[in-house]
Amino acid sequence: MQHDGDDRTSPVHIALVGEANPAVVAHRAIPLALGRASRAIGRAVRPTWVDTRSLAVAGVKSLEGYSGVWCVPGSPYADTDAALAAIRFARETGRPFLGTCGGFQHAIIEYARNREVLLRELPKLGILPVLEPEGAFYIYADVSRYTNSSLEWCHEVLEQTGIALAPGVDFDPVGGGPFVRFFTAVAMNEIEMALDRLGKWLPR
Repeated sequence: MQHDGDDRTSPVHIALVGEANPAVVAHRAIPLALGRASRAIGRAVRPTWVDTRSLAVAGVKSLEGYSGVWCVPGSPYADTDAALAAIRFARETGRPFLGTCGGFQHAIIEYARNREVLLRELPKLGILPVLEPEGAFYIYADVSRYTNSSLEWCHEVLEQTGIALAPGVDFDPVGGGPFVRFFTAVAMNEIEMALDRLGKWLPR
């Protein structure tokens, strides 16, 4: 299969990530819904079930021939890490992604893991999260050990490490000087890279 790119006449291949189960109503309905969408747009839509156990063996490169990824209901998946890898693949390659029911929850799990890593590792660098976020995709943290001017500090961090942080003064012009925001809705490898760069750059 080939990724359809800008060709508006070729079929749209959709990876349905999960274990197909005819006893699940949604699993019977999804191909029917895609069939109706196909007729509505006048273009062939071809869904393919991708079992997470098979995906774990084949790797996410096996998804390169698909135009989009749909992480379907019916969790827990046979291989949670493979489902998360498919979600990450869609985001990092710019493919359309849809997560319904358990599929959406797994999209959140990826970001929750990032949050846990930051909450654990930032204090080791002298950066103290103010509160543990419950639903937000960012961590508001105290960097007063290094600066009371978050805007200037964020510029310096960006120039010297390539890491983009949001200065606290963007959210609190009066008291935001010693605070910054860390965004958690990125890939885990980006979180790990940022922590490594900060650890090497920050004064001990």
